[in-house]
Amino acid sequence: FPTTLFRSTVVGASVLLWDVQTGRPIREFSIGSNQIHSLAYSPDGRHMVVSATSSSDGHWNHTARVWDITSGRVVQQFDSKAEIGAVAFSPDGSLVFTGGLGGMILWEVASGTKRWETNEEPLLSTSAAFSLDKRLLAIGGLKTAQIWDASSGRLISKLPVQSSEVESISFSADGSRLLTGDEAGSVQLWDTKEVNNIKEIRHFEGQPNLPRASAAMSPDGQFVLAISQRKLIRIWEASTGRLIRELDGGVDVGILATLALSGDGRRLLTNVRGGCSVWDVSSGKLVQTLKGRSVAAHSLSFSADGQYLLAGFRDSALLWDMISGTPVQRFVAPGITSVALSQDGRFALTGGHAARMWETSTGRELRQFATSGSAVTAVSFSSDGLHVLTGSSDNVA
Repeated sequence: FPTTLFRSTVVGASVLLWDVQTGRPIREFSIGSNQIHSLAYSPDGRHMVVSATSSSDGHWNHTARVWDITSGRVVQQFDSKAEIGAVAFSPDGSLVFTGGLGGMILWEVASGTKRWETNEEPLLSTSAAFSLDKRLLAIGGLKTAQIWDASSGRLISKLPVQSSEVESISFSADGSRLLTGDEAGSVQLWDTKEVNNIKEIRHFEGQPNLPRASAAMSPDGQFVLAISQRKLIRIWEASTGRLIRELDGGVDVGILATLALSGDGRRLLTNVRGGCSVWDVSSGKLVQTLKGRSVAAHSLSFSADGQYLLAGFRDSALLWDMISGTPVQRFVAPGITSVALSQDGRFALTGGHAARMWETSTGRELRQFATSGSAVTAVSFSSDGLHVLTGSSDNVA
């Protein structure tokens, strides 16, 4: 499996791909445009989509191109009538959303055809995200955030955001909550269980000198984390809104994907597109960087003693030894959405197309659990390890 950690930066009309371990550029993608607007990675890390604007013979061209990261080749191009402010891959990587004043379109990556297109609500999109079950599409823009039916392109609900521009937007693992971060540095948590009646659960106040918050939730929903433009990481308790810790991110830490706390609460793991960082919560210092995957994990789970970390990716789950910082086991299964470790670390659970239990010492699959037939979006062990709980996208547990 991939061992090169990478991140990208936009420089002029190019996107540079960097090896995080060596700090050296791996590849330059020449976009050939006057301005680059947005960029997103596919869940498997094999592709990226970049939206940009270029001029030719006095005409403006607005495009979103899908690039093969390994070869540096354009594999698909989507054209728009106006600037594309937001792009997003579906969880399985088969679809790309493009949004802007020229319309909001859902594209099929393989064929380049439109799944749907709408100008019902012209929106200067600034951020977008799919729910893990691919049913909902959340779009952030100027003075608004909206929820759409991803299959039909129908507007479901509008959210009363408290700032002029939504910088980041993301669903919780089970799709029941939505998190928005705005240009003022504030973060809002929304209840999306009833999509026709979405309500704000909590408002996490920002600071005027810490603008532009990219935000995410811990997989268990207990914590909210935001990274500001000035690289400050803030952690709140979701249930109370209490600020727990501020960490100095130092270098540009990118867009947050997932986070997890060790069982004793002493270590925090932040996972971004490009790597996993381990922080000492009491001191706020970065103590370790984990190696092994170049893409962001969907779900994270520590063992009770904090010695091991299980991370779920789209095509597999990796088990890390937290002492050495290296992966020691890999569990291969399609469409992984959630993971869990037993208290003693002997067994691992993965949810996705099916719920599977694995032996961590050998990597052997022990059994599959019969579920309702829908995607398994959440898995967990009982405290004694004798029972397994699964949750599915059809709301069956």
